[in-house]
Amino acid sequence: MPLFRAPSARIRNDRYRTAHEMREALEAALREPEVSHAPRAGKLAARGLASVIALSVLGLVGMVATRPVVKDKRSRPSLQF
Repeated sequence: MPLFRAPSARIRNDRYRTAHEMREALEAALREPEVSHAPRAGKLAARGLASVIALSVLGLVGMVATRPVVKDKRSRPSLQF
């Protein structure tokens, strides 16, 4: 027996009592990646929402910066302390 063995390399004889139980476990393992895509969709939706909010804020800042009153304040240096 080797001194170091990965935990996944351990074999338990009592895990599956029948071939049917083993087949069900294998099929569940094959379906597992399909289930794990759901959080990715949630993350994608959250990123999309964050992008929309960021673009809205940038548009609002750009719109306010183009107002004549704001332009005048930017172009005239103020020496008030």
